[in-house]
Amino acid sequence: MRRRCNSPKSDYYYNYGGRGIKVCDEWDDYLNFRKWALRNGYSEELSIDRINVDGNYEPSNCRWATREEQANNARSNVNLTYKGVTKTATGWARTLGITKSTMFHRLDRSWTIEEIMTIPMGGRRTKESPKAKVYLYNGKFKTLKQLSKIKGIHPDTIRHRIKIGMKIEEAATKPLSKNQFA
Repeated sequence: MRRRCNSPKSDYYYNYGGRGIKVCDEWDDYLNFRKWALRNGYSEELSIDRINVDGNYEPSNCRWATREEQANNARSNVNLTYKGVTKTATGWARTLGITKSTMFHRLDRSWTIEEIMTIPMGGRRTKESPKAKVYLYNGKFKTLKQLSKIKGIHPDTIRHRIKIGMKIEEAATKPLSKNQFA
């Protein structure tokens, strides 16, 4: 704790002292720290954790936590709130019985929170997300799913074609090559 906050030579300094995180003056005296630790649940199975990951190491911002609790309190976490309950994306994946990769795939594809929470592992969306991207095609706005139905080409194929630089008209109408599937 002290090294990563105070020593620029520490491998982790950039995540702690380099971000301005300090150890409070009170804990400069080891006996004060020890007294706080014993009064606040110290155990060899736990390690010190800052409640506010941007705050200092000080009595009001520290606790003893398990590895899992600490992992759920990381700056890199994606937190989701559903029906008033907030958990990390990984925590929700565990609760829902889906894999982390499925959870992050859903997030990357702009699924709504309702879709993420209610569609089981392996399930598919039954409607377009309200956030679905729309494209101007023949003077009308269409989603990839709508274009796919009209043209008989899988939305992922159209999406890929757009990604590699095709204009929407070509991406939605170009015939599939022999090794492509609709």
